[in-house]
Amino acid sequence: RFNLLIVGLTIILAAALVGGLVVYDHQRPKRTGASSASDEVRRSYLDFAAASSEAYKRLDVAPVEGLLTSAGLKQERDLIGAVAQTGHRYQVRAEHDMQVAVFRGGDLASIDDNILRHTLLLDVSTLTPTGPETSDVVHESFVLKKENGHWLIDSVLAFGAGTPEAGLAISYAAASRDQPLSSSLKAQTTTDYEAYWSIHKSVFAGLNPSALPNVEIDPELARDRSLVDQWRQKNQGYAIQVEHNYRVARQDDATMWVYDSYADSSYAFELGTKKPVGQLPREVVRKSFQLKKVGDTWKVAFGTVYQ
Repeated sequence: RFNLLIVGLTIILAAALVGGLVVYDHQRPKRTGASSASDEVRRSYLDFAAASSEAYKRLDVAPVEGLLTSAGLKQERDLIGAVAQTGHRYQVRAEHDMQVAVFRGGDLASIDDNILRHTLLLDVSTLTPTGPETSDVVHESFVLKKENGHWLIDSVLAFGAGTPEAGLAISYAAASRDQPLSSSLKAQTTTDYEAYWSIHKSVFAGLNPSALPNVEIDPELARDRSLVDQWRQKNQGYAIQVEHNYRVARQDDATMWVYDSYADSSYAFELGTKKPVGQLPREVVRKSFQLKKVGDTWKVAFGTVYQ
């Protein structure tokens, strides 16, 4: 997230700073209870975004206190400190394209937001504009945790931007924000991506890699075959348990991308007894997957975890 700071007139802020919100929320229909939780998450996120706008004008975390976990507040304080070092302040209008997911258990959620931002550089003393408004698109992932009945921002991470920026990858979701996918291409990619996870789950539970070529190509195929061997040597399997919040994007006719913020409850287990071995707490993993067209199927070529 800190790489989103670029010193100069075209500086980009890594938070969803808001001055006049336009919200586009593309979600599948949910049951009433899930919809209510999603609405709460959405409102908490927009409250944070609005408070962030004031925080960056004031260069003070006070407006966002109470809207973040302790980890989220530390991240926000560090970012505001970095903004202060530029010697400028900023005013931002943002248009949001959000996907909201509330994960099982009801205390962990994610928002995938493809944000179109319009930024004005302000004089640090008078807060008057010192240059023309600039625009960019940034693709970000927000994790929220429910604490004491309130949804709080726990972390923010950028998948990338729509155009090259220092220290940031290209997100093809951001780059193609104004070019919606055809329904048929999105459906095919979604089907093939979900097949990838289904086969992955079976492969690592049984340590039989024979089905991997159906959903992968090198280098990911070679990597996963090696991982299966490593688990077999330890006499352990791996139970994959994930819940997804992903966005599909097109790079070109032969290349698609999936950007996924998934809740991961996976764990190792002993092959003989099926007893879990050292299960870790559930966390949200941010990962992008490049898919290549092989015949009529989109197959995963490699994946990148974002830290």
